[in-house]
Amino acid sequence: MNVNSMIMTLKDVVHCPVAPDLYEGKEEKYITFTYEDERSALDADNEEQQTVAYLQITLYTPPLQEYMGDKKKIKAELKKLGFCVESIQSWVDSYAPEKKRHTVFNVNITMPEN
Repeated sequence: MNVNSMIMTLKDVVHCPVAPDLYEGKEEKYITFTYEDERSALDADNEEQQTVAYLQITLYTPPLQEYMGDKKKIKAELKKLGFCVESIQSWVDSYAPEKKRHTVFNVNITMPEN
């Protein structure tokens, strides 16, 4: 399953770069996403009919930047796109030379197998 194009639409929602796995640009606010797990959600006649993918979507911001508005917008957009938002966590890295806030959306989506 490939839902990359759906997640890439977040760039228009919070106006920042979105990249799979690793962002290597210069912007202070950006989003990355990673596929954590993908498995059959429904089988019939020994064939996979639906697949569920679990993803981690992370909004990175400077630690003092207001992020609650972006968090709300991202959650609403993910739900609109058909994702189930399982949880959202936020913390600031204190061990990196450049501190960053991580706001992590743990999501899943189930889609028909093509």
